[in-house]
Amino acid sequence: MSERDLLRELHGELSVEESSALRRRLAADPELSALERRLRGAWEALEPPRDPDVPPGFSARVLARLGEDRDRGMSWVLLPAWGKLASAAALAVGLVTGILTGVRELAPAPRLTVQQPSAEVATIEEYLTTSGASPAENYLAALEREDFATGDATEAR
Repeated sequence: MSERDLLRELHGELSVEESSALRRRLAADPELSALERRLRGAWEALEPPRDPDVPPGFSARVLARLGEDRDRGMSWVLLPAWGKLASAAALAVGLVTGILTGVRELAPAPRLTVQQPSAEVATIEEYLTTSGASPAENYLAALEREDFATGDATEAR
């Protein structure tokens, strides 16, 4: 027998057989008996909740209304005005964000250009393939010389 069995006895949840077995055990075990007295004192000190002042049939009406709402399903007609407005605003923000993100992603990136010592402007691809060195060596050398500029910067020159 455990503390849980003692609590079940206080709640009246034990069967007649279990209850009589618990009573025999309590008579034989002074520690368990002391625990049962403490639990019973605490249980009896609890004040039971007051009966709510609910009109007769209230629970049945609430349950019937819940059943009606469940059968009807969700409808925009039932949504309050602020809910419709909030939904429309969220949809508009999502659409504008998606459109602006998509437009920004579709815009071409400026081509990198190199101002060569001869004042000739070439794309990075052309510049890296004109030398006899490997593309990686050409790229590193151009970085050291700070030859790179965006297409906008060279057009302004």
